[in-house]
Amino acid sequence: MRKFYLGNSGAVSYRTLRVVMTFLLVTLLIAVTLLAFGCGEKKEEDGKTTDGNGGKDKNLTEVHENVMYGFTVKYPGGWVVEESSGGDGANITTSENNKWKVYVWASRDVSGESLEEAIDSYSWEVSSIIGIEPTRELSDSGTSKGAEYVTEEWTYEDEDGTEIKTLLYVQKKDDVIYFVTGEYPVADEGEIRTIMEDIVDSMTLTG
Repeated sequence: MRKFYLGNSGAVSYRTLRVVMTFLLVTLLIAVTLLAFGCGEKKEEDGKTTDGNGGKDKNLTEVHENVMYGFTVKYPGGWVVEESSGGDGANITTSENNKWKVYVWASRDVSGESLEEAIDSYSWEVSSIIGIEPTRELSDSGTSKGAEYVTEEWTYEDEDGTEIKTLLYVQKKDDVIYFVTGEYPVADEGEIRTIMEDIVDSMTLTG
């Protein structure tokens, strides 16, 4: 059997060569794996991240905080926040489309309403304003961080005959009920829905 020589240090057998080659191959595989893992992390950073409160879009760069009731909600840069005079909530809108609207507020439950009753009351208030009962569809319900919540999707026609979609998230903790809604024309669904979902999902109780 032919042998390989390294100067005068003696012969290197095929067995030794195989060990060296195996070591080099394993090292290469580890390096490729680490590189692929790093690319995967970068890709995830470029997309959405998720925490216990739902999906958060990377474009939600601003945070509105309500000190009175202890909650925050995220929204895109360039959108305008108009706080209510009573300090219980805010309207968040964009100049891109005056029909893209976010409403976020809280109120103390003095009548002992259940979460479903509170939503029914809000639906009645909306109906009295728009003159028609919105079509309601339950999306999800449950408990998050010790507080029960309900999400619904509403559709209705506004005074201009535009079909409007409303994403509604309502949460109750102790004697406070928290609301956040994302409203937009159904025709803009493909353009704005994901952002509205992320805004609504970003509601976080801090109190």
